[in-house]
Order: sequence, then C-alpha cells, then structure tokens
Amino acid sequence: MFVLHLAAAFGIGFQVPVVVAFLASLGIATAGDMARLRRYVWFGMAILSAFITPPDVTSMLFLLLPMALLFEVGLIVAKFIEKSRSVE
Repeated sequence: MFVLHLAAAFGIGFQVPVVVAFLASLGIATAGDMARLRRYVWFGMAILSAFITPPDVTSMLFLLLPMALLFEVGLIVAKFIEKSRSVE
C-alpha cells in the first residue's frame, strides 16, 4: 500500500508541466502571471506534497523538488507556447 500511495503521489506531481502548459495554451494564465505567483505556487506544492506523501520530511522533499523544477520547465514551455501563438 505504501509503494502504491507513493507512486500515485509522484505520478500526480509529475503532471505539473502539463498543467502549466495547458493553462498557457488556453490563455487562462500567461507565463508572466504564473512567474509572478511563483512563491504561492511553490507554497501550494509544499502543502500538497506534505499531504500526499508519508509523514516524513525526506519524502516530502523528494516530491517537492522535482515538482518545483518541473514547474520552472513548464514556465519555459509556456513562454514558447506564447511566442508561437503571437507569431501565427
């Protein structure tokens, strides 16, 4: 059960760049808006990772750090999406 719970948590966590790119492609939020709210997004990810991982700091950090890096990758992808949309 523990392994399945942790695998599900990491599966959800690795969807962050998909969500960021989706928001940018639909025009719901721009990359600049998401970058300005970075502090709050990271805080929300910390809270989420604390709830969905087992109650220890190591598991939380093992989920939080990739999510934060993937959020930044998602912002870069969102900038490319916005540039490609403005060219067309």
